[in-house]
Amino acid sequence: MTSLDEHGGRQIRPGKIFSEDHNKPAVAVTPRSEERVLEEFDLDYAFGPSNGISRLMRWERAQRLCLNPPEEVRRIILQHGSDSKYNESLWNRHISGIK
Repeated sequence: MTSLDEHGGRQIRPGKIFSEDHNKPAVAVTPRSEERVLEEFDLDYAFGPSNGISRLMRWERAQRLCLNPPEEVRRIILQHGSDSKYNESLWNRHISGIK
């Protein structure tokens, strides 16, 4: 049985996707992997070029320029410290041959 909110609409639990048939069970949404989040940041030109600087430097530059870079990116980078897999952009890793 699906519960209704005060406006008569179906209540949706965060992190769940419902099929058109509301009697079917919900399927959990899997979060994006940390690497995928960083790759999306690398490929988003809205935050400026990424060649020649670390991801953290790029994030900080975008923040200074009021471009609103995702806080999640900064958190991931800082969580992994100097690990080049997390701090070097796809471009820089490609150029230097880092895997």
